[in-house]
Amino acid sequence: MNKRINEYEAATGKTVTLDMYSNFSRDHKGECYRNSKYNPASAEEYQATDAARELLIDDDGNYRGDDTAIFCGSISADNDTRSPNNFIRAQADIIGDAADGKAEHDPDKGHVMKNTNNDIYDLREKNPSLKGTRALSNVRIKSLHTDIRDPLEEYNKEGVGNAAARCKCLKQIGAIVYHHSGDHSKCFQEKYCTFIKVKNANPTWSDEKVDEEASKQSKRHCGKYMSIGKDAIAKITERIAKTFNPKSIDRIARCGNSNAAEAFFGSLVKLTEGKRINLDQADTWNAQAHLCVANAGKGNKQKTHYETAALLGVEVNAVEILHMKKTTKKRETDSARLNGENAKNQRTRTSLMKASIMGKESQKKTCHKSGKVSTSESAQTNNKKKAAVRRCGNCRQPGHTVATCSMPKVTKRKPDQKWMNWDHECGEAPPSKKFKLIDW
Repeated sequence: MNKRINEYEAATGKTVTLDMYSNFSRDHKGECYRNSKYNPASAEEYQATDAARELLIDDDGNYRGDDTAIFCGSISADNDTRSPNNFIRAQADIIGDAADGKAEHDPDKGHVMKNTNNDIYDLREKNPSLKGTRALSNVRIKSLHTDIRDPLEEYNKEGVGNAAARCKCLKQIGAIVYHHSGDHSKCFQEKYCTFIKVKNANPTWSDEKVDEEASKQSKRHCGKYMSIGKDAIAKITERIAKTFNPKSIDRIARCGNSNAAEAFFGSLVKLTEGKRINLDQADTWNAQAHLCVANAGKGNKQKTHYETAALLGVEVNAVEILHMKKTTKKRETDSARLNGENAKNQRTRTSLMKASIMGKESQKKTCHKSGKVSTSESAQTNNKKKAAVRRCGNCRQPGHTVATCSMPKVTKRKPDQKWMNWDHECGEAPPSKKFKLIDW
């Protein structure tokens, strides 16, 4: 299609706009290997339904059996897509009432924290009083991120669902903004507040003296606080409480991590042409996917190589052994370097430098909408409500919009209006129906 657009622009001298894309054909020579007709953002939502069906029923539509079928009770995924909701709903449609309340979507912890950072950046952009080095600077937002994450990890270790641990976690998160503003009346733990630590060690000191000593001992922001008013503190606290509240704190604390899935697809893309490309529609793509699973984990790649050679009846020679030793050593060295403190500090400085230049840590992706699924609501299997299928306004078919529709546009024509003479056919028109006279 790009070639046809370039030829059109070269021949006519006109620039092709978005509403003209549907006039160009997408046909090409050879076999098309795309296994989805949808764009990347919506393809996974449709394919999640297909995945749930394939795990429970076979190609003939029969149940795979209790020994083979797989029912997912906990799904860890980002909350920028409704794929988990579609997956859980498809399971409920197949199994029925027995699946009610058995499956739940746990949002990815890193994605929840990223959305919180974006919310704070948006709040700063909309409120000029929150801008400046003594307000919500990029470094300060990074500190807020860390102070929110630590109580959540502590709550997870103490046991999600523990009433005392939940109360302590919410109380600590509620005191974060006040702590960064110099108000320590809500602080109660020494490991999160140097002021409380100094106060407990010197109970006879005045608050001014304690504050002075705490500023000297603090390693963050050179002991300086945010210089903002009570209204600004309330706005930031309210924005944080919108995500971290009694309704959602348990689900966020037990959040899973989808890094393993991301690493799987990263390895799969290296071996294939992409996670949405199915090569020759044969079993090659599935074989590569199984190979990625077998290679995952420390030492499994070398073990898989030996076991595969044994199954094929091939002896592993000295050259292969030497190559595996070199690659293993390089992999371990790179892993130690990337996970070391120097690398972490370097990534942090790079992130802060980008935030200083752009005004926030990273540009939002246009293919996904952050926070599409609320963290306070769970996609239970007893939710039988069907989502409305979006259809094209031109051809009324699902899967695309008017801008990408390949059908010719239909011009809507107004029905012919029959004019009549009110004075002769209908008598005199009432005042509300009379036409306004226009002088030509």
